Amino acid sequence: MADDRTPAPTHRAAAERLHDDLLNELTPAEWRLVVSLVEALATSDEAECPVCRRQIDRVSLAEHLASCRDSSVTRTRRLEVVDANGRVRLLVGQLDHPPAPSTVGLALLDETGHERAVLSLEPEGPQLELTSQGHNTAVLLGVADPGGEVDANTYLVLFDHEATPAAAWRVNAAGKLLVFAASTETSGT
Repeated sequence: MADDRTPAPTHRAAAERLHDDLLNELTPAEWRLVVSLVEALATSDEAECPVCRRQIDRVSLAEHLASCRDSSVTRTRRLEVVDANGRVRLLVGQLDHPPAPSTVGLALLDETGHERAVLSLEPEGPQLELTSQGHNTAVLLGVADPGGEVDANTYLVLFDHEATPAAAWRVNAAGKLLVFAASTETSGT
């Protein structure tokens, strides 16, 4: 006589295949989530999910893992997108810019790994920096927050090939436009 609590062999095999398929689909981050929750629930009746911070119990573990797995929010400190050769080409998150190592932003990198376009939130405010192939700053556009080191609310600076400011436009806190030009020479070339 069959035990009513034991699934029929065909159902058990199907359940095992589904279980194996699900485990093969888990990313390393999802595995860490599963492990942390199982470890926490091994010694306690409830645990806090590291993804959504909700309290869950042993009974709702599987359902909760599925809901977190399907979540439209991914949390990370830094995202690196690589090209077909494994070279980082896009950074999103902490950029490690001296002198402010906690600068956050988005950086596009060339094939040699140098940042060519960076949108960042610097200590003085947001800025966009474009660099030349020689890795010198070519264009700097930003907004300086009041009380910062720069006496301007908005600024645009153009640099020469040696990264020396060639021209700059700044609007100060009083709304006055300040213009700087390193040279007034004009050339037909």
